[in-house]
Amino acid sequence: MEGDNVRTIISTDKAPAAVGPYSQAVKVGNLAFILSVYAELMFR
Repeated sequence: MEGDNVRTIISTDKAPAAVGPYSQAVKVGNLAFILSVYAELMFR
């Protein structure tokens, strides 16, 4: 159902802050989209 996909912003002070208009993570329904500086560091 379309109404079940509520977007929730997730943040913590135990991780680096997101830069600009981004969030540390966003949960939509049963999916979580997570911003990671570790992924960027792995591909350098």
